[in-house]
Amino acid sequence: MAFVVTASAIVVPRRAPSPVGRRRVVTASAASKLSLCVVGENVPHPDKRAKGGEDAWFASVDPGKGGGVFGVSDGVGGFNEQGIDPGLYARVLSYEALDAATSGSASGGGGLFGGGGLDPKKVAIAAQANTKLPGAATLCVVTLDGSKLTCANVGDSGFRVVRDGEVAYAS
Repeated sequence: MAFVVTASAIVVPRRAPSPVGRRRVVTASAASKLSLCVVGENVPHPDKRAKGGEDAWFASVDPGKGGGVFGVSDGVGGFNEQGIDPGLYARVLSYEALDAATSGSASGGGGLFGGGGLDPKKVAIAAQANTKLPGAATLCVVTLDGSKLTCANVGDSGFRVVRDGEVAYAS
């Protein structure tokens, strides 16, 4: 399977400059030891470009701590045969994941910025429960809190931790 959504998350020392370019960059602005910088860009397969593709991503950074949450979702293309748009399902699932992460429903209270510890598994469960459309998608949710990186992953989407140009971990 070719990668059609590029969602790169970079954990960098706070003094490092944020990556920039024609992609959307989300980064924390407050001082902390590490910062989560997320770069996302949808690049649909040419046959799926008219509908915007079947993939989606979301990101939110915590400006107070430098951490945050990001995720990627890949709609199951087989639902096209049933007249269901897999891309719409993936986009709504990503929207609901972001809402769960920032509203407090997937943490100990207060959402991503309110403390209480964000649980990526609860984010994924809440997103699925609140997506009221027929369809299916993979979902990978990653959080950074201080120096702790956690993940929940359903399906074949995933993430990699790269250090000094080498893959240190792959989900």
